[in-house]
Amino acid sequence: MSLTLGRSLDALIVQRRMGETAQVQSKVFERLSSGLRINSASDDPGGFSVASSLETNRRVYLQAHRNLSDGISALNIVDSSLEELSSITSRLSELAEQSSNGSYTHTQRKMLDLEAPSLNEEFSRIIHTTKFNDISLLDGSVSGGNLNLQAGFGTNGILASNLGGAIGAGNFNSATLVTTGTQPHYTISGDFNGDGNVDLVTADNGSNSVTVLIGSGTGSFTNGGSVTVGTNPRSVATADVNGDGILDLVNSNTNSNNVNVLIGKGDGTFTVTQTYSTGSSPRSLKVGDLNGDGITDIVAAEWYGNAIDVFLGNGDGTFQSRMSFATGAQPREMTLGDFDSDGNLDVVVAENNAHTIRLMLGNGDGTLTAGTQFSSGSNPISITSGDVNGDGNLDVITADFVGNSLSVFIGTGT
Repeated sequence: MSLTLGRSLDALIVQRRMGETAQVQSKVFERLSSGLRINSASDDPGGFSVASSLETNRRVYLQAHRNLSDGISALNIVDSSLEELSSITSRLSELAEQSSNGSYTHTQRKMLDLEAPSLNEEFSRIIHTTKFNDISLLDGSVSGGNLNLQAGFGTNGILASNLGGAIGAGNFNSATLVTTGTQPHYTISGDFNGDGNVDLVTADNGSNSVTVLIGSGTGSFTNGGSVTVGTNPRSVATADVNGDGILDLVNSNTNSNNVNVLIGKGDGTFTVTQTYSTGSSPRSLKVGDLNGDGITDIVAAEWYGNAIDVFLGNGDGTFQSRMSFATGAQPREMTLGDFDSDGNLDVVVAENNAHTIRLMLGNGDGTLTAGTQFSSGSNPISITSGDVNGDGNLDVITADFVGNSLSVFIGTGT
């Protein structure tokens, strides 16, 4: 029995049309489900290229929006922290203003001073704990000090927010030499010409002069001239001794055994107006208010006279006759402060050959009473004071020339 294979042209045509219809329906359903007219290159090659580029941009800018939202959150954290830091600095300024009022006792000032270290600690804590996504924002660890927010393609899409400079390493540029007089032995700073820039003054031991160096405000200085003083000036200090609002100078001369008063003119120049005799070889000189009248007084240490000289100021650029108070052997340097919390200015002197420091207690009337003597390292040649342990009491540090050491004396306030 034979098998006959046949074909139906009409059936094939119908089948083809049904396949085409199914493809069209598939594309329609794809467009309906995706919401897109072009879903593949076959739909529209040119349009698909444009659509793909637009889709890439859409996704990039959507991420950029998220980036900026994160950046705004980080900057909001920084803004809140800066408000707290600003509040702390304002409070510190307020405390400084409050404690400078003459109506407060030293004990009351000490209580005010106890708040200041706590504020400093809080300031430091905020700086080191202000973070976003574990990134420290205020301690200088952000690269270059800029928080870069990527808001588009490439470098043109970067938004940078400066968060301040990085914490330095304590480095310095090479020294710039400024000409002074011969053998400059001591240097002080102040604005001596009223331009708002820091100027310098040196006591020139070899040329018997003090030299003024005028600051430019950029770290450079020009020689503003020298003023001849006594023989071998070893120390110089600055204060407004005549009440005209202009800084003046006072210097000590070791070989002519005197101190000079130099009245400032406000333009960086000075004129010697007064000379007062001291004891033997005044190497160190300080200024302060020893009798509480609000007028600057002079204190000089006699290297060979083994004494402290005090000249009480009259407020007009002149000073009263010398008062002398005995110390130990060869008082080399001094520091002033209220070391016994009685509200009066005291003097601590480094006694070089005695290898000691001595507390000279101020009585509030310009006179001094020899107090306790403390052993230091060998031959203390320099001395300073400050609160090194944050307890509100002044401490004393000496540099021991022969002992190759520093001696630190922790003050008790008594």
